[in-house]
Amino acid sequence: MTDKASKFLGGLLGNISSRSAYSQIAIGTTTGWATGYTTMKVGKFAAFAIGGGIILLEIAHQEGYVKIDWSKVTNKIDKVSGNVERAITAREQTWMDKRKLTRRQGTL
Repeated sequence: MTDKASKFLGGLLGNISSRSAYSQIAIGTTTGWATGYTTMKVGKFAAFAIGGGIILLEIAHQEGYVKIDWSKVTNKIDKVSGNVERAITAREQTWMDKRKLTRRQGTL
């Protein structure tokens, strides 16, 4: 199927650089518009799917179908953020950094 599609597009567009400037502008405009339109539709769908999933998860939590262990979530986020910080800064967190973090969170 991809071979047929590439042959079709190759026959339709051919070597674009050998065409006139007006043809190049028309082809660029058309492909840019099509790319933007497709990206817009996919982005709206992705935002709807993610937002809808979060809302459904919250409704399920409120109704008691899902129980979220927030301490476990917080601990996992702390571990991940520590790993990200180490990767970005290329250094380990000192005990003072960890102490400041726990004070900000109100656990000390």
